[in-house]
Amino acid sequence: MNGLKDSDVEKLHRPKHNKKLNRHKATLKFLNTPEKLEERSRIHESLKNCKTGEELQSIFKILSVDHECLELIFIRIRNCLAKELKILADQLKIFAFGSTATNLALRDCDIDVYIDVSSMQSTESRRSQQKWDPLNRKIFNRVYRALVQSKHFLDVLAIRSARVPIVKCKHKDTGFSVDINLSCPSSVDSTRFLQALVQTDVRIHSMLLFLKIWAKHMQIVKYGNMSSYCLIILAIFYLQQPLENYNNLTILLPIKKLQANCNEHLVQGVNYAFELESNENKPCLPPSITTFELIKGFFGFYKSCDLSSCVLSPYLGCSIPRNDFVNDSINFFEYHNQLLTISQYFNKDPERVDRLRIDTCFCVQDPFCLNQNVAKCINGTNEEYFEYCLANVVSIFENNHNTVELYEKLIYDLRDPFAILPTKVNEKNHVEPSGNLNGTSERPQQLDNEKQQHVSFVFIPSRNDIKAITAHKNSQSLGDNMEIFKYWSKCYIKAVEIILSKLYRLELKETSTQKEEKRSLSEDSGKCEDMKSWFISGSIDLWTGRYHQKTHGRTFMEYHMDQTERLYKARFQNPLYSVDITALLTLTVAMKYQSIDLRLNLPNDSPEIISNKKHPLKRFFNMLKCTIANFSLKEALQSSLIS
Repeated sequence: MNGLKDSDVEKLHRPKHNKKLNRHKATLKFLNTPEKLEERSRIHESLKNCKTGEELQSIFKILSVDHECLELIFIRIRNCLAKELKILADQLKIFAFGSTATNLALRDCDIDVYIDVSSMQSTESRRSQQKWDPLNRKIFNRVYRALVQSKHFLDVLAIRSARVPIVKCKHKDTGFSVDINLSCPSSVDSTRFLQALVQTDVRIHSMLLFLKIWAKHMQIVKYGNMSSYCLIILAIFYLQQPLENYNNLTILLPIKKLQANCNEHLVQGVNYAFELESNENKPCLPPSITTFELIKGFFGFYKSCDLSSCVLSPYLGCSIPRNDFVNDSINFFEYHNQLLTISQYFNKDPERVDRLRIDTCFCVQDPFCLNQNVAKCINGTNEEYFEYCLANVVSIFENNHNTVELYEKLIYDLRDPFAILPTKVNEKNHVEPSGNLNGTSERPQQLDNEKQQHVSFVFIPSRNDIKAITAHKNSQSLGDNMEIFKYWSKCYIKAVEIILSKLYRLELKETSTQKEEKRSLSEDSGKCEDMKSWFISGSIDLWTGRYHQKTHGRTFMEYHMDQTERLYKARFQNPLYSVDITALLTLTVAMKYQSIDLRLNLPNDSPEIISNKKHPLKRFFNMLKCTIANFSLKEALQSSLIS
């Protein structure tokens, strides 16, 4: 076999889970850094020397932050903030929320702060004689400028585009990063519930803290698009499910029952009332159940749970089939009533209040704010990686019975994905070697629709896109939602064509094989509604180094056309920017016109492109994603660029 080992031959023919494997490799690299290896050594020694039953506490001493110490740090930060913002208002109420308040903080955590600016709001409202906007931009800017001028806070940054705009900064005296929230008081009330929950039983606190440690080391939180809050809500939902080995006992009641005998506590139209102290509502943990069993049960439950087909509702304490939620075939009075109270608070038409997003990979309903999906940011790749991490944990439980070793392996060990995850039926193999094992190949260097490699990404309509379309088109001419999404897909197909031909100055040649492509792709991506394909070619790199920041007084196209002219003059006849781009680009419209899959089919002789970030095609693909993400449909419609 020309010197190849059997294992090498197996690797050549094993199926490739490209993105999943990349996540696995990135996490392995992270866990094998000198800092993490030294940390693991400390954990190992601590576990080896601790008493039986104190394994988790020995881990927490190294990886978490002492709550009393963190409270003192928060008090110092709160006093500094009050002093610096005193020029804006005499009495500002400053609250900690998140892990700082719930005793679930890990090392290198941020301090999350909510500032109640209602006293400033009242003044601004009287001056403007208008109803106060939840994000009063004047107040936000005044707080931001005060912190920029402060000597006690460094690296002050305003993040206005987030769902909850915040001011990020660093407290000079303590060295802690601080995230300041001015517009979402519900964060404090959500924290109040979690704070009460972890105080009811030390086993619940230990389970939640260990899950946070595990998710951080597996890089599920942050890099996996899952927030710590989402992870905690998943744990809460698990505690609401019947325990098989304990007569189907449920540890925690649904939020609906915890609110049954409480006076309403409305915050921006959402009821955050709950009662956990009475004997009927207090979490019921049998004395014999251990934290170890709770942790093991969490992983076993979600390993066998089909998260893609249901909505997890901690409010009801059960899962709801997504189809039932879409068809409104369930009687969820509280959800619809909350939409009404939110609309009344914000003085909106009830139809314009955001509904619960159920078109995402996971759908986990917030326990209180019922129109919020706390898992909406998890994409397909991270969904698969999360499933792999669950399978990895279950495999460790099955193969290890020493508690001391098991905790260490849960945090730091990753098994080969191919050993614990089955290959999916529709998961295509990587390009297999042809010819002989010496690496020679007689494949023609041309585009082969059946064997070609590709890179792809999917984009969906944003809220701003839908608003722009409904404002531009007569609602009667559009008809139902299907017509809106159909019009959106046509607009973005045209937008991609404009970006390729006018901004990147590529030659486009429409292909005549779209029917065959449409038939083959529809098998993988569901029903294919429409398709557009071009052979693209070009010789000058007009995408590398392109900027995408928003500008005032200039449209998207004006800004980027100026960049195109500048880049062309600088790079024309410059061999450093000479490229030979040849590829097939296909746009596939699916999901009832609600998504577009952009696929760049690569030449058969380019297997290195996927892993080579410096390859011109890879650079082109990455920059194309950025340009499309920043494209303004509203401007394009207003300027008649797209009609």
